[in-house]
Amino acid sequence: MLPARQSLQADIHNWLGQFLPRRNVFCLYNSIFSILGLAQRGLGVILAPNRCGPFIDPASLAYRTLVEPGHQSRIFLVKRRKYG
Repeated sequence: MLPARQSLQADIHNWLGQFLPRRNVFCLYNSIFSILGLAQRGLGVILAPNRCGPFIDPASLAYRTLVEPGHQSRIFLVKRRKYG
């Protein structure tokens, strides 16, 4: 799930394009709140701007900086937390 904002999509493409030439994007979002439930149910991961961090429930979702491939970015990975 990717942000609908073109500047963020361009940042993601410039960063990950050579490593992930083909991505499975099933959702573009304008509001992180509209897709948090999908990630909480394990239906995908969210690439989100760093300012969304305070809205992520750490009990159900992991909010992580992507470190490989290295890139200075304002994008973070949000995914379902593994239990068990």
